[in-house]
Formats: sequence, C-alpha cells, structure tokens
Amino acid sequence: MRAASATYDAVGRFFAAAVGNGVRHVVVSPGSRSTALALCAEETAGLRTWIRIDERAAAFFALGLARAGGAPAFLVCTSGTAAANYLPAVVEAHFAGVPLVVLTADRPPELRDWGAGQTIDQSRLYGRHVRWFAEAPIAAELSPEFAARWWPRFAARAVAHSVGADPGPVHIDWPLREPLEPPPDWPAAPSALAGAVPSPADDGTPAPPSALAGAATRLAADDPSVALVAG
Repeated sequence: MRAASATYDAVGRFFAAAVGNGVRHVVVSPGSRSTALALCAEETAGLRTWIRIDERAAAFFALGLARAGGAPAFLVCTSGTAAANYLPAVVEAHFAGVPLVVLTADRPPELRDWGAGQTIDQSRLYGRHVRWFAEAPIAAELSPEFAARWWPRFAARAVAHSVGADPGPVHIDWPLREPLEPPPDWPAAPSALAGAVPSPADDGTPAPPSALAGAATRLAADDPSVALVAG
C-alpha cells in the first residue's frame, strides 16, 4: 500500500497548501481515477467541496465561484473525456481572466497508448487557454523527504500562476496509479499540514484568505445553481 499512502499524502499536502494560499472551494465531478483528489479535498480543513455530476455544469459552477470570490476555485475530474467537457468553461476563464485551477486525474504513463479505458491524451488538453500547464509526478517515485517540501510548493505555484498579473485558468494533469482507494490508516489529518505552506512563486500574488468570505456567505444561503456565471 506504499503507492496509495504516497498518493494520499501528496494530495493532502497539495490541498492543505492550496488553502494556505487562499483557495476555499473545490468542485468535484466524481469518477474512479480521481478518488484520491476528491477524498482529500473533502478531508482538508478550510476547503468546501461541491459535487456536480455533469462536468460541463461543474466547470461553469467553479467559474462562478472564482468570479464571485476573486480567488481560484479548484475543479476535479476523472480521466478521459470528462476533462474535455471542461473546455468551454476553461476558454471562458481564459478570456475573462478568471482564476481557475483544473485538476484532471489521468492514467499513469505505462497505461497510455495501450487501449486502456477512459484514456485520452490529456497533456496540454486546453492548449493556449491556460496560463500554466504541468503534469504531476507519480507520488510514490519521490522520496518522502523531497515530497514533503515539493507538493506544497507545487500547489503554491499553481495558485500563483492563476492569480498573477494576467489571471486565468491553470491545468494540472495528475497521473494516478492503482490502488485508487485510500490506505487503511487514512485519513492522516491533512488539516495538520495547513500551517506548513510555502510562499507562492514570484510570478503571482495569491488572494488573501478573506477574499471569499462574502461570496461564501451568499452561496451558502442560496441554491448553488445561482452561482453559475458566464461572460
């Protein structure tokens, strides 16, 4: 279960650091490959998880959250064509300058181009419509000492690119190996990591934690569907 433990530790550190850099909302389109992303988002203190089954609707809902609050919303989906359904909202975020961080779960490299189910080429899927693209490494291939420092910095860099001088969407493609379910000793309190977050990269300034306070209050009081915002 070392692979699963490394994956869940990595994702937990990533989301805890995102909270430390001002992120408060994650919109999840459920799927098998993205299990670790969805579960860790739900377990991270300070992060509100929204579930939206339809990927296109989920993406525009996240766009509305980000536009209303002025800080990035995170968007999570499984591998394959699910990620393609986010494209219209990503394009909207690109032209409107709305901070959005898209996390697409993916098959690991060894399962690509072999006819595996729910597998498409997700590298740079959104083309020039994102401010930054990165592929996450396989968590189990990093040493624990290096991973403890690297994953929070990875999250900070994603947020910084999204809210920089030219705000807009960011795409992180995240290859995940089986087992996809959490290890027996999980959760290991991702919230405990929330204080150990790095400063963001020099190419952007994250929104303060208070940026979403008013928007979150309004959203909590209303039907979530009213948060959909388009051009």
